[in-house]
Amino acid sequence: MTKPSFKIGDLVRLKSGGPTMTVSSTVGTNGTKWQWFAGKKMEWGSFPVDSLVVSIGDDDAKSKTK
Repeated sequence: MTKPSFKIGDLVRLKSGGPTMTVSSTVGTNGTKWQWFAGKKMEWGSFPVDSLVVSIGDDDAKSKTK
């Protein structure tokens, strides 16, 4: 099984849910870094690539459910 590859600017989400995150770096200890907003505060972290899926983004998801 091949690991998914992401590029800077891709939108992703944890498989278990949570906010849409943006790939901000593809180099680091875990190979990638992610950033997202918690309200107006920008947060960042690293997650294993296998724990992520591509996200269509919050705005797209909301418009498709209406």
